[in-house]
Amino acid sequence: MAALSAIPALASRSVVLRPLLPSDGEWCYTLMCGPAGERWRYRGRTPAPEVVAADLWRGVFAQFVVVDRRSGRAAGLVGFYNVSPEAARAHAFAVAEPDLAARVTEGFGLLLAWGFEHHGFARVFIETTEFNAVHFESLGEAAVVEGRLRNYEVWRGRYWDLLILSITPEAFSTQFEELLAARRAPGIDRTGSVEEFRDLVAERWPLDSLGAVEVLNALEELVGEPLDNDVVHGIDVNGPDDLATVLLERAAQAVGRAASPPVGSPSGPGASSRAAPSGPFRATTSTPPPSHSMT
Repeated sequence: MAALSAIPALASRSVVLRPLLPSDGEWCYTLMCGPAGERWRYRGRTPAPEVVAADLWRGVFAQFVVVDRRSGRAAGLVGFYNVSPEAARAHAFAVAEPDLAARVTEGFGLLLAWGFEHHGFARVFIETTEFNAVHFESLGEAAVVEGRLRNYEVWRGRYWDLLILSITPEAFSTQFEELLAARRAPGIDRTGSVEEFRDLVAERWPLDSLGAVEVLNALEELVGEPLDNDVVHGIDVNGPDDLATVLLERAAQAVGRAASPPVGSPSGPGASSRAAPSGPFRATTSTPPPSHSMT
């Protein structure tokens, strides 16, 4: 079965969404029962592979593997489940490899747009536990809390509420149409300035995975070239100014201009920054988006 890269709605300059294949079974098991699963449905348990395989397809309308274009890695899984065509509603899910959360967030945006544009969904619901709600702060007013089931889940020795969020096509378009159009565009025009980039980083700090997509998009437009996911991963900094400095330096190195930092980059003793060999630059950046199969 071929990837759906020929369908613009399911591809961006960074990711391609392709159908989940039988050959993905081992990867899916590792994804669901590995580090990403500790906060979700299995909570660190390792059910039999056939149990996980059955859960993967229970009530599913459509699901896709998010593939990172540059590395070819499977970054995560996104899809729709519990769809009611008559009522034009669906539930959406996503789960990510920890170091590729921003790629899956981008894929999740493509999925939502595809659902609104091609299936006419009037509302898409996302279910998330309270301790994962921090990962939705970038959704802002686009996501409305429709319901709350109190003391619904147990995690790390205490009860947590389950939140039911909803997104309408109008709210999604208002907040994300411009960003999605930029990510779908085949070419990248050099736009913006270093100062504007620094302002964006400060505005989005601390970054969740959606904020990382916005910042990466602005960085790519600043240098006029697509960048690896690694550019925004594995950075240990104390604030937005340091983060912006490291990102600008990494972008310059990635496009072969390491000896000539972008104009406006700070220099001197007050411009110190440090790059860590591993780990997220913020805890929320490397934590996966929500997943129905993980709640």
